[in-house]
Amino acid sequence: MHAKYVFSLESQDRKRDLPGKIIIAQRETETPVQVLQKLFGYLLFFRPRLLMDTNLHDEYIPFVPDLVQLDYQLQPALWVECGETNPTRLNKLAVKVHEAEIWIVRHSREEADALIRLMDKANSRRDRYKFVVLDAEMIEEVSTMTHGRNSVTWYHGSFETPLMQFDYNGMWFEAEFEVLNY
Repeated sequence: MHAKYVFSLESQDRKRDLPGKIIIAQRETETPVQVLQKLFGYLLFFRPRLLMDTNLHDEYIPFVPDLVQLDYQLQPALWVECGETNPTRLNKLAVKVHEAEIWIVRHSREEADALIRLMDKANSRRDRYKFVVLDAEMIEEVSTMTHGRNSVTWYHGSFETPLMQFDYNGMWFEAEFEVLNY
């Protein structure tokens, strides 16, 4: 299934000067939940020069990141995986984008734990990756409310006390999330 989701964005958070809208194309292999992982990854990690689904045109980095921020030398400073990923890809990223923070966004603790078990089996590097584990019930509810055009008003999102507050298509949400180090 191919779909395109338009998210009209408004920020009530002084620290996040969000664009007026973003468009997220659902790839053939992606689920609507993965689209929402990308949306919330974008909102939580928002900063100037944050790019979505950008081909880096670098022969040494053969991957397209879900979210990336490039430094002034056009090297990844932040790399965020929101869709399906595997330990092989993550291990290669640890080497190829060695200066970047690598984050993985998952919609439930079970999904994060399953990937962590695979990473353990693959002897993935430790102290190299961080996870954002979203609230599964919140994602499920937001998923049922998602249409081709959506409205998001962002009020707060913080890693210090992992919490996000937002209005999604007229419904208020206040959801905690979890941050894991691997």
